[in-house]
Amino acid sequence: MKRCVKVLTGLALFTVFASLFLFPETCANFFLEGISLWAITVLPSVFPFLFLMTTLSAFGATDRFANALAPFFRKVFRVSGTGGGIFVLSALSGYPVGSKLLSDHTGISEKEANKLAPLCSLPSPLFLVGCVGNIFADKNVGFLLWGINLLSVVIVGLLCRREKSGESPPLHAARGTLAESMTGSVLSILSVGAYLALFSVLSGLVTLLPFCPKHPLLRGMIRGAFEMTMGIATLASPTPIAFALTAFLVTFGGACVLLQQATFLAGKVKFLPFLGKKFLQATVAFLLALSIGSYYF
Repeated sequence: MKRCVKVLTGLALFTVFASLFLFPETCANFFLEGISLWAITVLPSVFPFLFLMTTLSAFGATDRFANALAPFFRKVFRVSGTGGGIFVLSALSGYPVGSKLLSDHTGISEKEANKLAPLCSLPSPLFLVGCVGNIFADKNVGFLLWGINLLSVVIVGLLCRREKSGESPPLHAARGTLAESMTGSVLSILSVGAYLALFSVLSGLVTLLPFCPKHPLLRGMIRGAFEMTMGIATLASPTPIAFALTAFLVTFGGACVLLQQATFLAGKVKFLPFLGKKFLQATVAFLLALSIGSYYF
């Protein structure tokens, strides 16, 4: 996975830097588009929740809550108590917190990390309601997507529950001060903005290619394959198929989210099996959303 991360990151940076010299104005517009989307939708919807989770973790509240629920997940998914705790925290916090927790917890075995990585890879409920709900101009869409995403992850987790995993020590989140929580939250949200801006440029450049389709749904999926938020903003419309494609994107994550997770999981998780399970989750989410969307819209 380390080699894949280096190659993909290097390729993305080379493409952007080369394009800046060849098409400076076009790249600047795509860059501003990504930064604007981050500032208007992602920042206000994600940062407060990120700061809250970081603060609760710093004072030991989140790990006690997660460990209290761990026995349930040990029975359901056949993972250790630590794995169940990380699942709870990642479901509340969203990308890429689950991957970072797996990376930080050195007591988790490689087998269990490979089993937990796709299970602990979810978008935050606040992002779905506050950001995606705003894009669709309907908060209920965000709630529906959150339920669909969680259900798809649970279904795939149950399908993979027979995979072997070991027992790990109890989860103990790193302690810190309020100032450290604020600093960490700011750095994390800035990192998200940097990734979003980079992949917004890449996705925008792809849409300029002669063979890129003009249909908004197809164009949105192409952009979403690089950066899911930009893709959702392109394809969002009150139709069952747009809703289902959005469910696929928020569950799969796109290259931007996958690269962030791969950065944390490098050396601990095999990338191709992880990618395959993410695609399976996204496919299940698409089918669920398509059936629900036909009644909602």
